[in-house]
Amino acid sequence: MHPTSAPEIFRQLADKLSYVSEEGFFHHLVRSLADILGVDHVVVEHVDSHQNISTTLAVWSQGEFIELAPYSLQDTPCQQVANHSRLFVACQIREQFPDDQRLAALKAEGYLGISIAAPGGGFLGAIVLMHSSPLGLPPYADEVLRIAAALAGAELARQLAESQTRERLLHKS
Repeated sequence: MHPTSAPEIFRQLADKLSYVSEEGFFHHLVRSLADILGVDHVVVEHVDSHQNISTTLAVWSQGEFIELAPYSLQDTPCQQVANHSRLFVACQIREQFPDDQRLAALKAEGYLGISIAAPGGGFLGAIVLMHSSPLGLPPYADEVLRIAAALAGAELARQLAESQTRERLLHKS
């Protein structure tokens, strides 16, 4: 049952996102979004635009975490998100992207993908909601996703900067 009032929605969002579990930020985020928005699958992925490859950071699928292998963006909905910041397909997403094996594996019917941007701008990845039936979202979904995307962008940018710093330090040694 979805909360019905704005204060209840944002209290729940604050409660869920202010506590980061030992699983890590992105795992906590996907589980929280699935719960708040009532969808079957939530994916957070980092996109390397130079190599045209997406790497999954966390997936919550029908009540459990799963692993998904990196994949090429060619002919996928994520490619549309990378190019246009958002893609919403209420139903028949697999018919629109018949070569996307991930959609088939998750039996996705409805799809909403939004871009994750770095705090200073620049595309870093996507948050994707998928459902096994037509995707109908509560009226507060856009606001919840905007907040989640901003938090994810800050965290992903932080992790990428940390990784680059480690790389530089290793090469100096």
